[in-house]
Amino acid sequence: MKCTKMEGCGNDFILIDEKEINNREIAELAKKLCNRHYGIGADGLIVVKQNPLEFIYYNSDGSRSPFCGNGMRCFAKYCRMNQIVETDEFAVICSKWKVHCEIKNNEVTVTIPEISMKGSGCESEMIYVCGSKHKVIEVNNFHEFENTQNNDYNLNFVKWINEHEISIKTIERGAGLTLACGSGSVASAWKMNSEKKTKGKIVVHNLGGDVIVDVKSKTMTGPANFIFMCEINENALKCNVIKLKVEIEKQ
Repeated sequence: MKCTKMEGCGNDFILIDEKEINNREIAELAKKLCNRHYGIGADGLIVVKQNPLEFIYYNSDGSRSPFCGNGMRCFAKYCRMNQIVETDEFAVICSKWKVHCEIKNNEVTVTIPEISMKGSGCESEMIYVCGSKHKVIEVNNFHEFENTQNNDYNLNFVKWINEHEISIKTIERGAGLTLACGSGSVASAWKMNSEKKTKGKIVVHNLGGDVIVDVKSKTMTGPANFIFMCEINENALKCNVIKLKVEIEKQ
């Protein structure tokens, strides 16, 4: 089985063409491949479906997520690298939405078709980014937050810097504390903008790098980088330890 590993601001992913799946249980495959000790290691698994072009995402614990911002940028770069698309601008099906992607050099801009705040009770402050649930909590410093896991939504801690900059840390559902979260960056920028603490284009500082969120145009721009390609032996998928034949890109 051929796999590609990519990252966006340190948020890392394994990408597999749908044809490589061969009727395997994708949730179990995600847990095995994303394991950092016995697999390749990643925050999530992205299945690339063609005709029509579709983005399918699984967290490292095997749970499905409707959207992943950093993953979508990597998906776009993967499709262009592998000539699945012929232009630098194209649309991708993502759950019930269509996401527009534009590649410029090493950066990818993606549209965010739907951002909303809805819910009641304990979910009254939940922000949905293309169906991905986020709770955003403003803090004075990041020492205030507890590294706790929630199985229902992503937990984002945001610190205001100025009208055009914020910093965030995200505990991602199914992956834990991550170096970056694209949809979390959008949710955090959206919340700070709705409270009139920021305006215009907002630079969101993640632990692993920066993305730019334009709330008005509903776009997010950031890097997407190829790390390596590998082949996994069929028998290795049945074992606890996956043996890889890896081809690393020469810098």
